[in-house]
Amino acid sequence: MSDAKRFTLTDADGRPHEYEVTPHPPSEGMEIMWRLVAFGAEPLGGAVKGLLAMGDMGSIAKLLDDPKGLQKLGKAVDFAALGRDVKASVQSTPMSDLTKAIVAKTTRDGQPLANALHFDRAYVCNYGELLAALWRVATINRFLSLPGM
Repeated sequence: MSDAKRFTLTDADGRPHEYEVTPHPPSEGMEIMWRLVAFGAEPLGGAVKGLLAMGDMGSIAKLLDDPKGLQKLGKAVDFAALGRDVKASVQSTPMSDLTKAIVAKTTRDGQPLANALHFDRAYVCNYGELLAALWRVATINRFLSLPGM
C-alpha cells in the first residue's frame, strides 16, 4: 500500500492537474518543518502578543460574533508590524530553495516537480496554482502540525 496522497488543482487557464505527493521521510521533512517554523515565528509571535493582550481565548473567540469584532481585533494586532515581519521573513528566507524542497516528492500530471524543467513548465504564469500546491503538500506532510496532532 502506498503512502502517496492525491489531489487535483486547477491552473490559471482553468485546466485541472493531478498531483501525487509522497510524504517526505523525516530525515528531509524535519528540515523543511524547522525552516517553516523559523519563517513564521516572528510574524506569528507579534500577532499572538496582540491577541493575548485582549484577554483569554474565549473573549477572543467572541469577537467573531461581535459586529465590531474586527475593529477591536485591528486595535489589538498591529497589522502594519505583522506585514513588516512577513516581508522580512520572505526576504531573509531562500524562498526558491524552500519551495523546491517542499515539492521535491511531488508529481504533477505524472511529472516530477523535483525536475527543474517540469517545475518551470508547470508554473509559468501560474503562481496561484503553485501557492495552492505548496499549501496542500505542506498539509499532507503535516509540516505545520501542532504537537500531538
